[in-house]
Amino acid sequence: MKVILKEDIKNLGKKGDIVEVKDGYGRNYLLRKGLAYLATKEAILRLEQQKEAQRRKMEKKIKEAEDLAKKLQNEVLEFKLKVNPKGEPYGSVTRTKIFKELLKRNYPLKKSQILLERPLKEFKEYEVKIKLEKDVVSQIKVKVLKG
Repeated sequence: MKVILKEDIKNLGKKGDIVEVKDGYGRNYLLRKGLAYLATKEAILRLEQQKEAQRRKMEKKIKEAEDLAKKLQNEVLEFKLKVNPKGEPYGSVTRTKIFKELLKRNYPLKKSQILLERPLKEFKEYEVKIKLEKDVVSQIKVKVLKG
């Protein structure tokens, strides 16, 4: 019996896979529990159409992310930190500050996309990575200045 899995099943396959199973296992467990449905010609055609639509949607998302990455590469953010009498900065530039500044410039990002290991505390220029999609990463320049 051929069935199409509705979800990942250990040692059998992933969601959307067409697998061959014994009739009893398919009828009495997979179909009854709603974990799979019969792999008819119509069901296979519908599955292929869904996969194609999903692939096109993902291609569009990646293209948009690549376009945004190109725009972000030209961005330079400047942050001024106050200085104590010893010349050391008060505070630091955090992921939140960078995120808010990018929002002001109308970039549709999430704070979690900004890859900053620790706050920026030294007066210099940094390269900060921004992960837009799985394989699309951009960089912006962040300058920490004495203010």
